[in-house]
Amino acid sequence: MPKNKDEFRSEMPATAERTEAAGTVKESPNATLVRGLLDAFIRGDLDYIVSKMDDQVVWRFPGKHPLAEDYQGKEGVRRFLTRVNEESQGTIKPTMIAAFGDADYGVMFIHTTGDRKGKHLDIKEVLVFTIRNGLATEVIHRPDPLAVDDFFA
Repeated sequence: MPKNKDEFRSEMPATAERTEAAGTVKESPNATLVRGLLDAFIRGDLDYIVSKMDDQVVWRFPGKHPLAEDYQGKEGVRRFLTRVNEESQGTIKPTMIAAFGDADYGVMFIHTTGDRKGKHLDIKEVLVFTIRNGLATEVIHRPDPLAVDDFFA
C-alpha cells in the first residue's frame, strides 16, 4: 500500500499514463486499439478489424452452439464476424462499457443486444486481446454462455 502520492503514482497500473499539467489520464495504446476495433465492428468495417489481426490470430468463441469455435487466422476472424452478422440479420449491437490496456493486452467490457428467430439477446461480454506489435494474436471472447447458447441454437 502506498504511503504517499509519489509512491502511489509509481504503482499506477500500465493501463493509463498520468499527465501532471492537465491532471488527466491518457489511455494506453492497446485500450485505444480495442476501442477502434469495436467502432469498426459497429460500422461494419471488417477490413479494418482484419488489418489489426496477426496472420496467425486465434479468436476463441466458446459455447455449445453452431458458432462456437476457435477461429484461425485473419480469414477465420472475418468468417466469424460475418456469421454473427448473418445469424442475427445485422441486429447485434455492442456498446462499450470500458476499455483497458497495458503493453501486452487490450480488454473491452461491452453490453451487447440482438434479435434472432424470436429470441432477444441482452448480455455483458468481456474480450481479452493479446497484442504484439500492434496486432491481435489471440482474442478470448467471453459472453454469457447460457444466453449465447440459447440465442445461436
